[in-house]
Amino acid sequence: MERQPVPTEARSAIDARSIGGAGGSAPGVSMPQAPFSVAVAVQPDSGLEALGQAIVSGLNELSIAARTATLARAGRPDVILLLGAVPGARNEAWFCDPGPGQSSVLALDLLEAIGPGDTGSPAAEAPHIDFPCEEIHAGRARIPAVLLELADSGSNADAGLLVSTISAYFREQRSEVLAARSAPRLIWPAHGPITSHYGVNHPLGIDIGQSAGPIAAATDGVVAFAGGNACCSYGLYVVIDGPDGIGTLYGHLSSITVAEGQRVRQGQILGEVGCTGSCSGTHLHFEVFQSNQRQNPMRYLP
Repeated sequence: MERQPVPTEARSAIDARSIGGAGGSAPGVSMPQAPFSVAVAVQPDSGLEALGQAIVSGLNELSIAARTATLARAGRPDVILLLGAVPGARNEAWFCDPGPGQSSVLALDLLEAIGPGDTGSPAAEAPHIDFPCEEIHAGRARIPAVLLELADSGSNADAGLLVSTISAYFREQRSEVLAARSAPRLIWPAHGPITSHYGVNHPLGIDIGQSAGPIAAATDGVVAFAGGNACCSYGLYVVIDGPDGIGTLYGHLSSITVAEGQRVRQGQILGEVGCTGSCSGTHLHFEVFQSNQRQNPMRYLP
């Protein structure tokens, strides 16, 4: 796998982005061809609890497995929908950027279904409601998530329009949803908290705060590189070329137990965690490449 330099311009941090749209009629209700699932989270004390329950009931009637849940208990559904009420007369839909492309598709569809409300009002520069993109995409970065901020005039939004729009989304995006479910899965190469997420302040990968012990291969594959320089950059590191064009990099190791050209299996020990190279504390720096393009590792981890 080709070594890639640190980019001069990192991708945008995982952040919330608003999407505008004109009012329009929602697509007709149609039962999807797969048991899709939706988690609906409602802002506490928003007065939208009945709307959230009506959306869940409507989706369940269409054989879409829907339930209300807090974000912490949402699990890994095919779609996460957050509902919140804000003062004013303008409805807005927000999605996380960067994130799965289907988030912006669903956000626009939902806003078109209910209408933006007062289009003369300026769009908000940030959500009024906490929309924790990094928390949403920690471990489920392939899952579309949308925050609907409903203005005072939109607090009685038609649940049927939202239900039919979500149903149509699953019908039209069926292949993308199923592809996200079946995407290649890695295992965690280290045990510990994520101390740096993928984003503008850390554009190459994630840091996992393991303080001691072995580092495991996240995927089967062939060792493309094993070495480095303990003084600089990644320090001692390993790169594995895996199946389906997926490559993984393991940086700042204190020692390496594999060699270039060696075939390894998922879970095999590659070396010991450390703090070689440009490092301020013992941890694993972990990167994922798909067809030589850096990716958010959380898209692939369980």
